[in-house]
Amino acid sequence: MGYFEPFTDANIMAMTTYAIAYIWNHDISADSIAIAKGSHSFLAGDSIIVNISQDPSGAGYLSRLGLYDRDNNTYSFSTDSTTTNGWNGALTVGYNGHFSFAIENLSNVTIHYEGYYAF
Repeated sequence: MGYFEPFTDANIMAMTTYAIAYIWNHDISADSIAIAKGSHSFLAGDSIIVNISQDPSGAGYLSRLGLYDRDNNTYSFSTDSTTTNGWNGALTVGYNGHFSFAIENLSNVTIHYEGYYAF
């Protein structure tokens, strides 16, 4: 699938411009996945900038980022994106294809996610 890299002072300047941005404002039920309606063509190594918060957050409210592969009708989630506090970083695409952005709520309660993803 690829990998997730949180922003740091060292890498944030390299990822500050993008052509398309989408607002993400969704409630995701316990143990559920939400995917964006649109799909886009990506090449291996392309980055998707992610700045999304979650509420509630903290211990026990696990979530992770991923992509829905529209060519193969499969989900792939980055294990290194697993968090309890949302994301501010970049999701790097692992292989060429047509993908939709996805979030998986791994907790046992509904979580509200708000922010944007861009590329």
